[in-house]
Amino acid sequence: MKNQTLSYSLLVPAEGVTTVMNFVGTLTFGTTVADVFGENAVYPIPTAPRSVTVEMLQAAHLSWSAPVTTGVVAYNIYRSVNGGPYEFLASTTNPTYTDKWVSSGNNYAYEVTAVNQVNDEGPASRPTAQVSIAAMDVRESEDFNYGGGQYPGYQNCPAAIEAPDATTIGTPQQYDFFHASVDGPNLYRPANATPDGVGIETVEEADDPGVFHTNIGWVNVGSWYRYTYNVPQAGWIKLEFRVAVAGSGTLAAYWDEVLIGTVSYGTGNWHIFNWYLMEDQIQTTAGVHTLRVESIAGGVNFDKHAIQWNAAPPSRKSIWADDFESYATTADVFSPTNGKWTRGNTTNTAGSWALWDTSTPLGGESGNIPAMDGNYMVADSDLSGAGILLDEEMLSPEIDCASYTKLRGSFNYNYRIYDDPEHTQDAEVDIRVFDSGTGWSGWTNLFHLDTSDVPSALDPPMLSGTQVYDLSAYDGKKIQLKFHFFNAMYDYWFAFDKVVVSGVQEAVGPPGADITLDNGSVTITWTTFGAGQYTVEYTADLRGTWTQIAGPITQTSFTHAIPADKTGFYRIVGQ
Repeated sequence: MKNQTLSYSLLVPAEGVTTVMNFVGTLTFGTTVADVFGENAVYPIPTAPRSVTVEMLQAAHLSWSAPVTTGVVAYNIYRSVNGGPYEFLASTTNPTYTDKWVSSGNNYAYEVTAVNQVNDEGPASRPTAQVSIAAMDVRESEDFNYGGGQYPGYQNCPAAIEAPDATTIGTPQQYDFFHASVDGPNLYRPANATPDGVGIETVEEADDPGVFHTNIGWVNVGSWYRYTYNVPQAGWIKLEFRVAVAGSGTLAAYWDEVLIGTVSYGTGNWHIFNWYLMEDQIQTTAGVHTLRVESIAGGVNFDKHAIQWNAAPPSRKSIWADDFESYATTADVFSPTNGKWTRGNTTNTAGSWALWDTSTPLGGESGNIPAMDGNYMVADSDLSGAGILLDEEMLSPEIDCASYTKLRGSFNYNYRIYDDPEHTQDAEVDIRVFDSGTGWSGWTNLFHLDTSDVPSALDPPMLSGTQVYDLSAYDGKKIQLKFHFFNAMYDYWFAFDKVVVSGVQEAVGPPGADITLDNGSVTITWTTFGAGQYTVEYTADLRGTWTQIAGPITQTSFTHAIPADKTGFYRIVGQ
């Protein structure tokens, strides 16, 4: 008997299909009836990604919201240089991409498409505006306060000495760096000392053969580097870091010794460098200030950093956040008037979610555990008493994300286990969305850990860090998060801290905006959206540059003389 090819004909609606369609069937051959084997799903061709924007600093940072279509597994990025044709640049599975292959003097524009599980590519997004490299104050990271690329060991740069105390930072003028070492002394570099060369290396870029540069290498967690700047004018500042790491890592930035934000990264190779934008921003005054950059997770090879003075205010805003610092007791967290968190399923309130802090012992060990800062929430089976199998849920308040796009969620976590196959425990974070017509959806899993996820070589057996999730599929919706710890008896814990849901208020003219023509003019009207302030933009070519022609305005109507060529496009941008 030879193989026979079977084909199926399915009637699929021509429009409106945005979700995966499952089908089932049977095959009858003589007296034999069997299930149809093979692919049993039809994936819709993806719609275009939404709200595609690009922020150009030293690299082009693209971001977008996921299409409304389900089944998307990847995105293709296309680039136009100086108005030329759009050419394929890269693919990614994330709704963000950084194009580091840009150069001064050129203009760049981008389009993004979505790809489904059977490799169908959808239509391109609306092209971004044309952008070019921004003017920034760029410094080689080994050049502290001496100018001209001078680094430890170069001419009169100070030497390093063993640190008297790894936690001592000193005055802004006292030290330039603290270089943490696991193999030797922890080294400060104080002022007015003799040359040396701590941590400085020259490397060839792995993805740019023949290009060599000097960077600070072998940077362990806890190392920090301080720079002095004479700020030319008051205003917002924006930071960008050029780094490399084989796995993943995080830098923290301090402005005048006040923490202003963190940036996480991962380039896949110690000699592949890329620019990473820190989305957190700060306003500053003119005059002398210090920037201190510290490695807080994963290590780093640190090449350059750049500062944009008088930058635009941040577009990403925190919609809802909780770091648990405002609560005095566990009851406060679950109070309807304070935290507004609620318990879901619970088997034992004593061992269920409890407010803890880093100064209090936890299960006979130190409560000062990685990724937790000050107060945090923890479910620990050792607190529950004997013989109780925990199944504990903790639900966030309902989070209304109306008028926000590019939603993102993040939280810090610490997951500690017994390295013993007899012990099992699961930790999860889920999300659900509210629809005005059907109510709350079921829960969708975002995060899952069990004991098999913890490498046996870890001592102690513990995973910790920051989890960041794209939630753009829920743009403009009301959502709720659930933290869940279960299958735990006589086990360790799941702790979390610093929960944030953020988004961008950058909505482009709402669906249903009306346009009327009369006596050589065009009038555009729209309904209120975003924060209630708008700019009106015009372009004669969708692949060209958008020009602002009005705004910010608070009215929801605008009249404009029709251009002489009678062609053009308008958009309303909410602020």
